[in-house]
Amino acid sequence: MADFCAHELLSLHEIVSGTVLDTKILKAHLGDIEDGELKTIADNALKAKKEFIDQVASILE
Repeated sequence: MADFCAHELLSLHEIVSGTVLDTKILKAHLGDIEDGELKTIADNALKAKKEFIDQVASILE
């Protein structure tokens, strides 16, 4: 695990918590999107958010 100061971990926690919440909201509304291009953008955003969460988790292991 990387060596982080307490304030850095707190900031990282806030960022990840917000990203997880955004991911849950986006995933919940993904089925409501009818426009193909917008759905592709939303899918890509969802994948990017999940990758970010996985990257942060791997840093903290």
